[in-house]
Amino acid sequence: MRPARTFWLVLLGTVSSLAGGQSFDAFMDRLSENLRLAGKEGQMRLHLSGTVDLEGYRYEGPAPGLIRNDDEPLLQPRLSVFLDAQAGPRWYGFAQVRVDQGFDPSNADLEIRLDEYALRFTPWEDGRLSLQAGQFATVVGQWVHRHLSWHNGFITAPLLYENPTRLSDLRPPYSEYSLTYPYDGYGYYYNPVIWGPGYASGISASGHWKQLEWALELKNASLSSRPEYWPVTRTGFQHPTVSGRLAWRPDLRWTFGLSASEGSWAGPGERFEDPGQYRQQVFLADFSYAHRHLQLWGEYAVARFSVAGFGEDLETRVWFIEARYRIMPRLSASLRWNEQRYSELYYYGNEIGEWGSRLKRLDAAINWRFNAHTQLVLEVDHYWAEEEGEDRFVFSGRLTLRF
Repeated sequence: MRPARTFWLVLLGTVSSLAGGQSFDAFMDRLSENLRLAGKEGQMRLHLSGTVDLEGYRYEGPAPGLIRNDDEPLLQPRLSVFLDAQAGPRWYGFAQVRVDQGFDPSNADLEIRLDEYALRFTPWEDGRLSLQAGQFATVVGQWVHRHLSWHNGFITAPLLYENPTRLSDLRPPYSEYSLTYPYDGYGYYYNPVIWGPGYASGISASGHWKQLEWALELKNASLSSRPEYWPVTRTGFQHPTVSGRLAWRPDLRWTFGLSASEGSWAGPGERFEDPGQYRQQVFLADFSYAHRHLQLWGEYAVARFSVAGFGEDLETRVWFIEARYRIMPRLSASLRWNEQRYSELYYYGNEIGEWGSRLKRLDAAINWRFNAHTQLVLEVDHYWAEEEGEDRFVFSGRLTLRF
């Protein structure tokens, strides 16, 4: 076992053994308070917070989703540090720094990254308009609002945000047949419809009026782009992506939203001669419900990809519905159903099959919060892939310390 992994195991094992003690709670409360700084009149505020996570995955066969690892169990440590800054009622800034083995789980060496940073300006106190610039999560959908470990009842993301298609922004497909029988491998080489929270760089405008909420963004990379392409220093704004969302909240329990996005899914480099011929369009409907002990979420997305030289666009439909129920004050259970389907491929007018394998996945998880600073999540996922005849289980666990 690598020394870094041993260190994280010892650290988090110690934390978990102390998590139930009152002295531990008092220590973490004092630490959290000491990480806050405010000016004399409260006009300037700084808050430093974060999480320490240790995730483990056990599966058979190729690594699922966007995991970069062989067919052995994987242990993934992660430190996430958040900085929030407030300057008066109009200016707000935030940043997120991570130390881990890659944005997605992998067996690589530890690295440090600046994943998020942004500056927001709100001209009016009623929140009708906010302007933001930097590198931040997409406005599309609702899952991004709870994707961080402390707020997420699951360890894995829905298929919409982590299941690789057979398109890759590393190079264009050679032909329709290369999508029917991919031979470049699976997993991280290919792109999902939306890659996680989509921390691409750009600007956004958002606001709310009565029961309506709206948001627009201009980003340097598409929703499906990989994390390596999110920084503006890596991918400029030659082929920007425009996304937006409109939501209606009839009362405190319900939210209904519609999102749309359009941009080039081609990655930077010489392999895509004309990135403008590789377009991605996403249309997404979402809802959420929360009342007492029950929470519900759902998203349905239709994504279309155009490919230079292909006669028709490639389409995939993917959706999920998720429920979380609080059994006891510290114990909750979550259940999620995912499905993804693909359109038919044609070669000179002849049907050659779907350009992806139909996939169904059932996710079940339990979440136990020891106290206000530590929690444990255990999850099991059951995959059904129709084309490959795949029927397998993936087990995962995550211990989180919040400060």
